[in-house]
Amino acid sequence: MKFATLINIEDSIADLVAGESLFTAYDVTKTLRHKGYHVRHGEVRDAVRDYNFPQMYTEGVDNSIGAIVHFNRNYAISDYNPNWIPEYAVANGGGPTAPSSPGPKSTGTGNGATNPTATQIVDKRSRFCVPASKLRGAGFIKGMQVKVFVDHDKIVIHNGTDGAEVTVDKSNNVRIAKGTLQNAFDSMPSTINIDVFTNRVELSIDD
Repeated sequence: MKFATLINIEDSIADLVAGESLFTAYDVTKTLRHKGYHVRHGEVRDAVRDYNFPQMYTEGVDNSIGAIVHFNRNYAISDYNPNWIPEYAVANGGGPTAPSSPGPKSTGTGNGATNPTATQIVDKRSRFCVPASKLRGAGFIKGMQVKVFVDHDKIVIHNGTDGAEVTVDKSNNVRIAKGTLQNAFDSMPSTINIDVFTNRVELSIDD
């Protein structure tokens, strides 16, 4: 059994924020448990309370469940669905039921790849958000200038000289534009593989 650290908790929060999700602290707890982590909800609740949310995020109380919902200002608190992440079912020898989130899924197979089955969501502008955990694994931190370019049938994020310059945002994410995805993969993919190396992240799809 693996125990969730503060970094694991913050990475899960960052991924939900990057996907413009509406969520409570308990949703973060369920997300971590689905990933196989042992975590106390009280620790997650404290981490969510202390998290440095971007300005585009606000919060409100959902009176139907009596919990604080964190949400992007483009949405309303009434859009929140408390059942969008299933409970972690372990009764009668059962295992976790995978969360049902729309959008491309990322898998990681490269050196240092983390959270290999984390679900990512394309935002309203059809940009793919590279998870904070992957970028940290490559050594990229918020505020850092990196380069993005298409190398045949893959997209490369690195700290070299080739490519368009982008900034790792305050949630430690990089968003890949729709045009770049289509240029590399011909069409919008349903699954994106993420390979993590030192100072380099590669995005690809299965043939």
